[in-house]
Amino acid sequence: MHAPQYHETLFSRLYPGNQHSSPTYLPVLDTLTQYLNFTPAQKARTILRSDSGFGSDANVNEALYQQWQVVTKGTGGRRPNALARQIAPGAWQELRPDDRWVAAIVDPPPYARPVQCLALRWRTQRGDLKHSTVICSILDWSMAEVIAHYDARGACETEIQADKGGLKLG
Repeated sequence: MHAPQYHETLFSRLYPGNQHSSPTYLPVLDTLTQYLNFTPAQKARTILRSDSGFGSDANVNEALYQQWQVVTKGTGGRRPNALARQIAPGAWQELRPDDRWVAAIVDPPPYARPVQCLALRWRTQRGDLKHSTVICSILDWSMAEVIAHYDARGACETEIQADKGGLKLG
């Protein structure tokens, strides 16, 4: 949740400082559910957009069980590369010329509800290929739309970094 009046995310406001994200997700999700008291229809229109620190299978599944919509980067490790190796070379859709592609994962992990499970591939400045996964419960979005919605979280992250930079007192 982006809170524009103080340019922070709900998570960083409740859990300030540097810490692992994943353990905070379920308590905040439970509190959010109780506080907002959304109807099922409201939850169906609300997207929880998060980065890989929150993207464990358990966190994603709990949000899906609770009927929230999600757009999240999956937790890293070896899984993204292993899943990307299963994708045929011609299946990658170019997002940016010569440095960013997306493809549907051939054999995705099972989730609590149907989701799009995508592999994102990009070329670093050194020319190395990197991979991550993106999970999205909005089934009618194209792969490019899923990634665009996921990328939109970057504006919030940029604001947070700017805010944190401004807090460094001499």
